[in-house]
Amino acid sequence: MTLQRVLTEGALWGPHCRAVLANIASWRDAGESTIAVFNDRVLGSTAFPDTARALPAVARLRDAMAKPKPPLRREFAALLDAAAKGPPPFDATAVLVAEDRLVHVAWTGPQLRFLAERLTVAAVEARLGRPESVTRETVQTDRDYRPAVLIKRSYAAGAVVFVETDQAPRPGFVDRVLLDTKKAVAAIFLENGQ
Repeated sequence: MTLQRVLTEGALWGPHCRAVLANIASWRDAGESTIAVFNDRVLGSTAFPDTARALPAVARLRDAMAKPKPPLRREFAALLDAAAKGPPPFDATAVLVAEDRLVHVAWTGPQLRFLAERLTVAAVEARLGRPESVTRETVQTDRDYRPAVLIKRSYAAGAVVFVETDQAPRPGFVDRVLLDTKKAVAAIFLENGQ
């Protein structure tokens, strides 16, 4: 399964995901190797103990977003051209995440939808086939109650991971999608004369 195939499968993504892909180089340039795409926000993987310590990372992401974007590869030009030319529907900020009780840099905005409506694990497998691997991860926190367990289904050599959480109200739904920013940028954009 190629990364291009996963990222261009329209049935998996919401209407604002094109803006995420068109601007994903900003995350890489700001130093984030992985982002988590939720239905209504995008989070960087780096966690901070408080908002004050996250603010320099927010500034780096905003600066990266203001830079010109690299040219799109031919395979993504038709899909992402309009999103690459226009302003994104989100802004960089710092948010406290309930799952780990830490602050993450995020893209947020009003009425965003990055994933397909009510995206299920079954729908992902119907479109992409069985995942290359399935792993479980316990989210470590300093809280006294049971931590979340994430079920991760990997595609495109781990560049895209569909995540389900055991704390969801109903099992079987995709909670977030993890994207490797370096691999995504290499797949979507022409850089360094390639």
